[in-house]
Formats: sequence, structure tokens, C-alpha cells
Amino acid sequence: TANEEDAALVEQRGKFSVGETLYLLSVKGELEPFLVEQIVDENGNLQDSAPHAQQKLRIRLPKAACVGAILVKKR
Repeated sequence: TANEEDAALVEQRGKFSVGETLYLLSVKGELEPFLVEQIVDENGNLQDSAPHAQQKLRIRLPKAACVGAILVKKR
């Protein structure tokens, strides 16, 4: 499972699932796609999806992100 050293703590707003492509939007406006390989809740439990608004989760990002970076999902 993910831990604090290899996963970012995110607060989700819209549902996403393992296996989906999300995009890391940097504060500079750059988009970087990545595949969601694992979602871990605050208690360390694996989840298949993130269906609850404002749930705090850990996921691996393609690179380090600074505060204010946003994850987006293309429709």
C-alpha cells in the first residue's frame, strides 16, 4: 500500500477510480497525465474508487506537486 513517502495526500472533489487517467495541473498551468494505480484512505485501506466528496486519500503522482496543484479528470 502507499505510504507518506511515495504518495501524496489529496482531498478529492469528484469521483475517480483505480485504472483511470488523471492529470496533474501544476500551478504553472502544465498538465501531466498519470494512471491511478492505487487509492488509499486515511486509515490505510485500499479503495477501488474515491466516491465521497472531500475525502482525504493518498495516491501516487507522476512527480512531486506543490501546494495548490490540482488533479483533473478529462470528460
